[in-house]
Amino acid sequence: MMTRGIACFLPALAVVLMLFAQPAAAQDAGAKAREIDSLFTGLCLAYLGDGNKIVEQAAAIGAKPLPKIIATQFLAPRKGVAWAVQGASGLYMLGLNDQQSCRVIGPDAGAVETLHAFASGPKRRKVGEELVNDRVQHVYAVVVTDAQSQQEKQVVVIATVSPDVATPGIFLDALPYGIAKQAGIVIEDWPQ
Repeated sequence: MMTRGIACFLPALAVVLMLFAQPAAAQDAGAKAREIDSLFTGLCLAYLGDGNKIVEQAAAIGAKPLPKIIATQFLAPRKGVAWAVQGASGLYMLGLNDQQSCRVIGPDAGAVETLHAFASGPKRRKVGEELVNDRVQHVYAVVVTDAQSQQEKQVVVIATVSPDVATPGIFLDALPYGIAKQAGIVIEDWPQ
């Protein structure tokens, strides 16, 4: 059901995470989790499939473009655009690739708290978990209302964390179901 290609770029991002990481103890883990979930839900899930709207919304919240070398590592092996987003509880990275997949990274967000915040949202069901390149990928089937059309759409979300839950950092990837299916992720039972 899962594809090993999703996490093949994670080792290249270690340097990027170190650049953006803040001491985890200095921030409230719950606030950070809610903030990263809000950013991911409000941009990636709400506008997935409309790259122009994601770019517009990123500018509206004050996101700053990442230097090309960091953006390239962040989005590898795909091409696209990426930003740094300063929230009240931390610094996050937002990316949109050329397949219209959207990603948010919380380099110092607590994995357990963020997974809980994400999973507790409406119409989200965990459908799988796999160890890929020394990272745990949690796969969710998600049904969301598109912010533009107000129509429901099916999205696959892959939350990637360290196997050591005490290690901070989380990658949240939203993929249009068509792209996820091409990558070998087939969902037969979507949340209602």
